[in-house]
Amino acid sequence: MSSGEEAMHVIDTNLMVFEEQTKIAKQEGADIILFPENGIRGFGFYMAKPYLDEIPDPNHVSWCPYLDQNLNETAHSEYRLSHMARENSLYLVANVGEAVPCNVHHDPKCPRKGQYQYNTDVVYAPDGCLVAKYRKYHLYFEPEYNTPLLKHVTFQTPFGIFGLLTCFDLLFHEPSISLVKDHGAENIIFPAAFNDGMPLMAAIEFASAWSIRMRVNLLAANIQQPDRQMSGSGVFSPDGPLVYYRKMSSDQGRLLVAKVPAYKPTVPPMARNDATPSLPQLQSSVKFVANLSSDPYHWIMLQSLAATTAICHNSVCCQLSYTIKSRVAGEIYALGAFDGLHTKNGNYYLQVCTVVKCANDKAKSCGSPVENSRTIFTHFDLHGVFNTRYVFPSLNTNGVKFASGEWSFNYEQLEGRILSRPNGIKEPLLSSALYGRFYERDNISSSRSNKKQNPTR
Repeated sequence: MSSGEEAMHVIDTNLMVFEEQTKIAKQEGADIILFPENGIRGFGFYMAKPYLDEIPDPNHVSWCPYLDQNLNETAHSEYRLSHMARENSLYLVANVGEAVPCNVHHDPKCPRKGQYQYNTDVVYAPDGCLVAKYRKYHLYFEPEYNTPLLKHVTFQTPFGIFGLLTCFDLLFHEPSISLVKDHGAENIIFPAAFNDGMPLMAAIEFASAWSIRMRVNLLAANIQQPDRQMSGSGVFSPDGPLVYYRKMSSDQGRLLVAKVPAYKPTVPPMARNDATPSLPQLQSSVKFVANLSSDPYHWIMLQSLAATTAICHNSVCCQLSYTIKSRVAGEIYALGAFDGLHTKNGNYYLQVCTVVKCANDKAKSCGSPVENSRTIFTHFDLHGVFNTRYVFPSLNTNGVKFASGEWSFNYEQLEGRILSRPNGIKEPLLSSALYGRFYERDNISSSRSNKKQNPTR
C-alpha cells in the first residue's frame, strides 16, 4: 500500500497533464473533454486515502468545488477538476475513486473499513459545478471497489444529451443499451481501461461497432498502457470513426479532437420470438474447431480466390461471398461461427460470424491475435442470421485500421450483413465480424456471484 505522499505525487503528476491537455483542447475549440478510467490514480494505489473523494449527488446538492479552498485538502482531485472546467469553460469528464462513509453498527452491508468505495465518473460543467456522477456497474477484477445499485446517468448540454458508461459496462445490456433505448442518450461518454483483445475486441474496434449499431456518437478515452495491453481511444460516429489512436509500441497517449455531428438514436428493430435461422446449406465438409478468445469457434478455410461458403454453429449461420485479388504466400483466412456463453473473465452470451486472417498457415492459428496482413479482397459480403437484434459490425485492415466508407452494414429481422462497396476494400483485410450479443442468455448469477450489492448514498 502506498503512503499518502506517494499517492499525492501520482495524483498531482497526472492532474498536471490533465490541466495541460484541457487548455490545448479548449484552444482547438473543444466543448467537452474526456479523460480515461484510472487516469488520475493509475494502478496499484487504490486504497490510499488521497485517491478517494467524498462526492455529493448533483441531483440533490449544488456543488462547485472550486469555491471551497478546504476541498483542496479533503477532495483534492475534485477541487482541481472543477477549476479546470471553469478556467477553460468546457464540460470535463474524469474517472475518480469515491468514498461513501457508512456505520458498521447500523448498516449490515457496510465494509469493515467503514466506507463503500466506488469507481466513479464525474462531470463538471463550464461553470465548474458538478452536473453528473456515475458509478461503474460492471466491475472487472476490481476488488477494491463495491458494486453500486444500477443507475442510468445522463446529462444535458447545449449540444446534446450524453450518457455515461465505464469500460466493461459497454458489453452488457444494462446500463448501456437502456441509456440509448429508454433514457434518450444521443452521445455516450466512455472512459476505459480496456484490454485490447485482438482479433475481434480491439478497443477501437468494439467502440466503433457499438456506435454504428446503436446509431449514437461514442467518445472513448482508453488509458495508454501497452504493458497491460491497453490502448485505443477515439471519437466514433454511426457513419464511422472521426478520429482514433491505437499504439502498442509506446506509452505516450495523444489528445484527440473532432467535430461531432448530431445524431438521434435509432432503436434496433424488435426480434421475432419464433425466428429460426436459415441460410443456404453451403457448408464445406472441411470444418475444424479453433479457439478465439478462449471460445471454440467452428471454421471453414477460404481455399479459393472466389467463392460463396457458409458455416453454422448451434443456432447461428454465417455465409460469405468473396473475391480475393491474388493469393499471398503464407496468408490464409477462415470463416468462423460461434453461438455460446463466453466464460473467461466474465460471462456473456455471444452469437458471432467472423472472417479472420490466421496467425500462420496452420488451422489452429485461426482466431489468434494478428495485426498485419497483405491480402486484398475486391469483393466481400458477410451475412449472418442470429437470435438477437444486437449485432455489432466491424471490418479492420492491415495495422488495425478502419476501411471507412468502403463497406456498409445492414440489419433487418435478425439478419446482419457487411457488404463492400463496388470498388472493394482497398487495404489488406485483417478481420471482419458481425458480433452478436444475446443479452437474454447471459448467465447473470455466475457472472455476478462474486459481487456484493451495496446501497448507494
